[in-house]
Amino acid sequence: KLGRDAVLLFRAEELVLHGADDGHSAAMQFAFRRRFFRATPACAGAACRNADVVTSARALLVALKGSQQRAGHIDSLLLTLAGVAPGDNREPRLVLEFTARFGGKVRHRVPLLEGPPFLPGEPNAGPHVAALNPNLLCRILEHCAPPSRGGGAGSCEEVTVTAVPDEGLRVQSYDLMAGSGGSTGAQANRTEVLVTRNDLEACALDGPGSEVTFAGRGLRDFARAVETFSRDLETAGLLVGQALLELRFGNVGGSVVCHLATVAEGAVRAPQDFAAVLLITTRDLQGEDAPRPSAHAAATQPGAPAPSTQT
Repeated sequence: KLGRDAVLLFRAEELVLHGADDGHSAAMQFAFRRRFFRATPACAGAACRNADVVTSARALLVALKGSQQRAGHIDSLLLTLAGVAPGDNREPRLVLEFTARFGGKVRHRVPLLEGPPFLPGEPNAGPHVAALNPNLLCRILEHCAPPSRGGGAGSCEEVTVTAVPDEGLRVQSYDLMAGSGGSTGAQANRTEVLVTRNDLEACALDGPGSEVTFAGRGLRDFARAVETFSRDLETAGLLVGQALLELRFGNVGGSVVCHLATVAEGAVRAPQDFAAVLLITTRDLQGEDAPRPSAHAAATQPGAPAPSTQT
C-alpha cells in the first residue's frame, strides 16, 4: 500500500515510514517512537545523524515477510544503515537483522535507491473534522466504494464526503465505469450513506466549504489497516483508549487528512508513541472554473519534518 518507493526517516528516537502513489495524489506515513524500541542511538548516548533513505517498497516487504518466515518466532529486529557514512565505501544498504526467540539470526540487506526522497509539505486540509470508529468507516467505504468484483485492477469509484449541518456526514459514490458515460449513467449507479452525529465520536461540521471528492480506495485500505494494527497496539499497551480515525476536510483546502486518534474520558487526542497519517488530494467536480488544489503542491527539502511527526 506504500506505492513503488518507501522512504525511511531515521531520527534519534523515532523511525518514520512514508510512501506515496506514483502521482503523489495519496501519501501514507507511519511514525514509530521511543516506546517501540528497546534501544535507540539517543538512549545509548551515541551521536545520531538524521538520515532519510529511499528503498523499494516491494523489496522491503519481501525482506520483512521472508526473514520472519526463516527465523521463526521473532524476538527483535535491528535496523541499521550500511554504506551511508562518510568514508564508508560499501554499497548503500538498509540492513534488517532479525533475532529469533531461541537465538537464531537472519540478516537481510535491501538496496537503497538514489535521489532525494519526496516528502509532502504541510497538508492544506479544510475546516471540517469528524472522528469515528475505523471499523465503521471501513464498512461505509466498502459499501460505497467496494473492491473490484472481477479481480481486476480495482474499483474506479470516487467518493464525495459532505458535512451536513445538524445531521452528520454524507458519503456518496459514483461508479465511473458503469454506463456509457454521461450524467445519467453515473446517477443510476450512485450509493449514499448518511452517518449521523450520534455515530461520530466528535465532529465540527458547520461553516462553508462542506464537500470534497476523492478516490475512495486509499481511504478504505487505510481504514482497514488501522482497524487491524490498532488491536496489536492495544495489546502491547501502546494505545490508550478507543482507536478512532479523524478526518479533516473541506473544499477550501486541497486535501483530506486522515489520522489515527484515540478517545479516552471524552477527549480525542493523538497517540504519543505512534502516528498514522493518510493524505489524499481532492478533486473539483464543478468543472475547470476554479483551480484544482494539491495536497503536495510543494515538496520539502530532504530531512524536513513530515506531517505525522508534527503532533
